[in-house]
Amino acid sequence: AEGIVRSRTRPATQQPHARMQAMRAVAPARAVARPAAPAAAVMARSAGSRASTRVNSVQTVEAPTQAKTLQSAEVAQLYARVEARAKAAIALEEQQSHTRPMVRFQLKGKIGLGEVWKVVGSCPELGNMQPALAPRMQWTEGDVWVLETRIRPGVHLFKAVLRNFEGAYVWEAGNDRDVIVTTEHNEHDLFTIDLDPTMPYELQ
Repeated sequence: AEGIVRSRTRPATQQPHARMQAMRAVAPARAVARPAAPAAAVMARSAGSRASTRVNSVQTVEAPTQAKTLQSAEVAQLYARVEARAKAAIALEEQQSHTRPMVRFQLKGKIGLGEVWKVVGSCPELGNMQPALAPRMQWTEGDVWVLETRIRPGVHLFKAVLRNFEGAYVWEAGNDRDVIVTTEHNEHDLFTIDLDPTMPYELQ
C-alpha cells in the first residue's frame, strides 16, 4: 500500500519539476523573441521615416517648380495686357492725329557737317522738351530746314535746338516760343512758322 502511495506521489512531485523545466525551456525562447519585436518595430519606423523623408523631398522639389510656372504664366498675362493697351492707345493716337492741323516749321541757316536742327517742344509730337525724342528737321535746297508735323490742340512751347557733330544739344537763346492750336483747326489747315534762332555762339 505504501508503495502504491509513493508511486502515486512521485509523479506528483515530478510533475511540478517537469513544468519548471518546460517553463525554463520556453523562457529563453521568449527572452530571445521579445527583443526581435522592438527591432522589427524600429526597422519599420526607420523605413517609414525614410519613406516620409523621400516624399517630403519630392514635394519640396516640385513646389518651387509649380510656383515658377505660375509666376511665368502671370508675367506673360501681364505683358499681354500691357501690350494690348499700348496697341489700343497707338491706334487711338493714329486715328486722332489725322484730324489735327499740319504745322510747318522752317528756318534758313548753314551749319556744319554732321549737325542737324530739331524743334523741341512741350507736346509729345515735339518730344516733350527732350531733345533726344524730338523730331529732326529735314534739309532742303538753299539750306532751308523744314519740319512738318500734326500737333494736338493746346498751347505748346518750343525752341529750335542744334545737335552738333559731337552729339551735344545747343538750345537757341531767348525765351520759349509758343504755338496755339485750337479745336476749330482740322486736318485741312496748314500753319507755317518761320524761325530765325539766335544761338549762344556764332555758327561757323
